[in-house]
Amino acid sequence: MLRTATIFGLLAGSIFVVIGQLAFSWGEHHPDWGEVIGYSVMLAALSMIYFGVRNQRDKKQEGKITFGQGLQLGLMITLIASVFYVAGWMVYYNNGGGTEMMEAYWQSQVELIEQSGKSETEIAAQIQRLEEMRESYSNPWVMAGFTFLEIFPIGLLISVLAAFLLRTPSDKTEAAE
Repeated sequence: MLRTATIFGLLAGSIFVVIGQLAFSWGEHHPDWGEVIGYSVMLAALSMIYFGVRNQRDKKQEGKITFGQGLQLGLMITLIASVFYVAGWMVYYNNGGGTEMMEAYWQSQVELIEQSGKSETEIAAQIQRLEEMRESYSNPWVMAGFTFLEIFPIGLLISVLAAFLLRTPSDKTEAAE
């Protein structure tokens, strides 16, 4: 199972790095599509979870896999892919592209807060919290943690779905024996 997780995790990670870099470049010129592009790349890369679980079931385990085995494999693929995602973002961020993107993000958040219609006190408090978060994001460990939390929950959800869809129901397993 570790071999399958490594292969499919590396495939997912490669998709993040290669397609992600192209998507970031394209997204810089089309900022309105940034989130759509980002989540599309995530889904494309994390589709490797489904293919990895299916591969394990069909080629390594004679067409049988339990929900728990599928979930375990999916989570291992997710962890490997998440490491690539975090590393890719950190490299992109520290080479200039990400700093510009995050600056635009911070500014858009300030504008949303200012246009919220809340009282001056509430606006000032929200902007202060945003500034504190921005400052903490400059710490590489905090940045890595936030970035990991962007991708891991999606991988977890896809892992659960793949494990559920590809599991061998117990009555099929018993009938096959």
